[in-house]
Amino acid sequence: MTDKLDSQIDRFFGERMLPLATKAKSAGVRFLETGFERDAPTYYVQRSRKTMSKADFESGGCVSPETVEADLQALWRDERSTGLNTLSAGMAALAKDLRTVSKDESEVSNFTYVMF
Repeated sequence: MTDKLDSQIDRFFGERMLPLATKAKSAGVRFLETGFERDAPTYYVQRSRKTMSKADFESGGCVSPETVEADLQALWRDERSTGLNTLSAGMAALAKDLRTVSKDESEVSNFTYVMF
């Protein structure tokens, strides 16, 4: 990863994600449980559905780098109150930049075989 990509990620995190998280936290939104409730009788949740469907295995992730923004918008369409949907364009731009694959064309040392 280059310094440019690192700074893009840091800037996105600091300028977009942290303010959104602060706003959500002040509104009482909890994305992940970070503490235990001492008075809770149990943390066990009885699930109504106990098996996975074919769709459960087929969903998740983005279809392609070109569809990241639309895929995130679809995933977060019910999350408009939290503002997650506002992150999709920036995350798509980062995904595009991070998608760059570098080829390592250096030669493998003859001693590598000896090491293994």
